[in-house]
Parts: sequence; C-alpha cells; structure tokens
Amino acid sequence: MDLSTSTLARPNALFERHLREAVAGPAQVRRYYQMMAYHLGWLDEELAERDGGGGKRLRPSLCLMACESVGAPPEHALPGALAVELVHNASLIHDDIEDGDERRRHRPAVWALWGTAHGVNVGDGMLSLAHLAMLEASTSRGTTVAAMCGAALGRSCVELFEGQFLDQEYQARASVSLPEYLAMADRKTGALFGCAAELGGLLGGADAGVVRRLAQFGRTLGRAFQMQDDLLGVWGEESRTGKPADDVRKRKRGLPAALAWDCASPAAFTELRELYGAAGADERASERVLELFAELDVQRRGRRMIAEEVDAAIEQLPSAGLPDAATLPLLHFAALLSTRSA
Repeated sequence: MDLSTSTLARPNALFERHLREAVAGPAQVRRYYQMMAYHLGWLDEELAERDGGGGKRLRPSLCLMACESVGAPPEHALPGALAVELVHNASLIHDDIEDGDERRRHRPAVWALWGTAHGVNVGDGMLSLAHLAMLEASTSRGTTVAAMCGAALGRSCVELFEGQFLDQEYQARASVSLPEYLAMADRKTGALFGCAAELGGLLGGADAGVVRRLAQFGRTLGRAFQMQDDLLGVWGEESRTGKPADDVRKRKRGLPAALAWDCASPAAFTELRELYGAAGADERASERVLELFAELDVQRRGRRMIAEEVDAAIEQLPSAGLPDAATLPLLHFAALLSTRSA
C-alpha cells in the first residue's frame, strides 16, 4: 500500500493551501521564498510552477488526524500542522547540507542548486516561519493553549537538533551500539512525530492524559519511521525514495550498522569496525559490508524491530480512552508507515 492513499488525501487537501500561504513572502525577496517553494515541491529548478509531490506531509496529517480523533474539527489544528511541516522541511534542508546529499525527492537539493549559504538561510527561514505559524494558535485557540503548543514545539525542536548532533557525532565513531542508535532516532525523528500528535490533541481540546498518550503514539511511530528510513538507505530503490540507497558507501552509522554490531561475533564486529573506519569509499569494502549484513540477517532483524515499534505505538491508543471509530484513521496511518518498501 502506498502512503498516498485516501488516509492522507483529505488532510493534505485541507492543509496544502495554508502551507502555500505560509511561505508566500514579499516581492522584494520573492526568490528567497521561491527556494522554499521549490523544496516543498511546487516549483521546478527554473522556479516555474510544476506538477508533482513534495513529500507525503506525514507530520501535518498526523496532527490533523489526532485533532479529529479527540472530537474537534481538524481545522483547529492547522497552526500545529503548519509548524511541524515547516520544522521538518527546515531540518531536511540542513540535513542535506550536513550529509553532503545532493538529491532530495528525485531532484537536486536546495544547497546543490543555489549553494550552501542559501541552503542554510532557507532552512533557518522555514524554522522561523514554523514558530510564527504556531503563534497563530493564540487567535483561534486562546493564549494558554497556544503557550502550551509553543512549548511543545520548542522542546521537540531542541530534541530534533540533539538527534542531528548525535547523528553527526556517530559518523566519526568506530562503532555505534543499538541503544545509542535508538537514542538518536528517538530525538531525530520520534520527537517531531510525537509533537505532531501532541499538538493535534492540544489544539483539539483534549485533556492531559489523552494528549500524553497521543504524543507517545506519535513518538513511537516516529522511531519506527526512522528505522524504516535507515533500511531504505541500504536496500531501498531510488525510484521510490528519491535519492540513492548509498548509506553503506557513506558508512552511515544507521540501524543496519548498529544491528550488525549488536549481533556480530567478535571477529565480525572487528571486521565491521575496520570496514567502517577505513578512509574512502572502496567498492569491494562496501560489498563486504553488505555480505556481513546478509550473514547477520540484518534486514530481517530490522523489519522485526520496526513491526514491534508500530505494535507498541498502536497499543498506546486504547488507553487514551478514545472511541474506536475515532482512532481508525490513526491506526491506518500506523499501518501505512509500517508497509513502506525496504
């Protein structure tokens, strides 16, 4: 099943117009905002309108669905949905620079087209717009709710940047343990997914217990999403992911590497450390890493871990006390994330 199915179509249709308005800047700096629109998928490399997608808008969809699940119109959660999507895209622009990735969603990354300086500035601008979008909640939902939402967004941003820090730190490490990897994934991706669901609950007027369960549901799904993304970084098809599956060539210390080190024999552990520590991107060494991953059954182990995370997320929902019918879109959302091809 594809993540573009009807589960996401309705919230995305509600959301997209508001996102366009959020990144429509003044004429004097029009090209700056066009770079944002390019990253979001609306413009081509010549900054002309194009057809096509700019991502699945998973986090805003989760925010709107969480709001609706607590009995409120999804429109109430639009400020939160805008905020989490803008934060996410800011992090992607920066992440491409940090990792040296020249492709994003089948197209050149922002920095690859216009340079690192513009890439940093465009990402910073989207992050600032996210906080401005969140402030709009004070008009529609009141200052108390808006303050709670702003605090939740701020905390998730801090955690996201902590995760990015760990991700960068790990690339210089000889090896990374599975608990260390999970701590990174929880921050880098889990935090913003959790924030999306939390904001949906807050803006929908849910009580603290429901909001807490929704946040945990989203956070656990976010960890599963990062794990799946790491499998795609090794075994995914570029036609589906939008960028080459070259995490082995880059010696990324993602889930496959952490799993391999976790279950390797002493001899295999040492060999992997040597392969990951060697300078350059020797093709034979990359092939040997893939052979070791196969011998250690890394892909199957990773898929099992992802399934366990998704199951753990789903188990959060009954304790929230929401009607079964209200949680069906969230359950479908979780199922869709778990079926991304790897």
